[in-house]
Amino acid sequence: MGEEAEPAWRRDIADAYKLFATKHVDSLTSRQILEAAFDAMRSRAGSSVAMPRFTDIAAEVPEDQARFDAANDELLRERPDVAPEDLRVAAIRAMVQIRPDGHTLYYPVWSESPVRDLVEGRCEVRSELLPGAIGYIWWSGWVQTDTFDILKELRSRLDALLRDGAKAWLLDVRGNRGGWGARHAVAMFVDGDPVVRNTYRDGRSEVAYAERSRRLPAEYQLPIAVTVDSGSWSASEILAFALRSAGRATIVGERTAGFVGSIDAIELSGEARVGVKVQHVTGPNGEMYNGVGVQPEIETTSADAVDAAARHLREKVTPVNT
Repeated sequence: MGEEAEPAWRRDIADAYKLFATKHVDSLTSRQILEAAFDAMRSRAGSSVAMPRFTDIAAEVPEDQARFDAANDELLRERPDVAPEDLRVAAIRAMVQIRPDGHTLYYPVWSESPVRDLVEGRCEVRSELLPGAIGYIWWSGWVQTDTFDILKELRSRLDALLRDGAKAWLLDVRGNRGGWGARHAVAMFVDGDPVVRNTYRDGRSEVAYAERSRRLPAEYQLPIAVTVDSGSWSASEILAFALRSAGRATIVGERTAGFVGSIDAIELSGEARVGVKVQHVTGPNGEMYNGVGVQPEIETTSADAVDAAARHLREKVTPVNT
């Protein structure tokens, strides 16, 4: 008979360890990751098993994994009443908490994830011409799949609103959890401006610019307001601060979430997911928005943001009687 298959809970912890040890932008060490995981498991089990000695290097270390597994076996012999699946959750959550961040996360129950629609390629878009010729567009996520491209959809909505007589743009990213394409959306309205600075695990840092070829014709270069709230994450935050930095938009609403970065995620058993931050994203000059958020110029509640932004834009496009 062949060897018994490794249980899913142990495999999940090992996969998470590999992801954190090899991809995390902050180069977490094997020791940091496995000590945090095992300490959480001991606490959850009420165990007295000693902490193994792990290697203090930023890499996956097979010998560390073996020591970790042996300690887990000892823990389960001591506390056979504890469910290994509960220990898995404790271990991976502890890894996440080493560097808490909106792009370092764990969803034991994927169906409850707030980014499930985004990851699985579902996006809603609404647009209308508001009173005062304000072209309004809301979308739920920055999605690009084989059958849907948010950038093409935004361009289509802009085209239709411009034909209807739009004199200003109201881009509504309240509750928008991010995704792909913010830099290219910014490029529609700026002229080759710097958008973000990306810093990688190996220390490399580079500024990403708006591509001039994506800039829309002059008739599209209307006043812009971007409405945001605490549910505006990642790409939506980039849209807001980049358009503001370029002098192209006024930000209206509540401070954004401060979840700015880039993620690498994997599936675990039972459709659980774990992801780590693999790239720091700041303003072009190092302006920090991760953990801080984008502060609007016009502060309102989320519910009042669209009305406030529309009023602001109408003041910009309505001729002043002389």
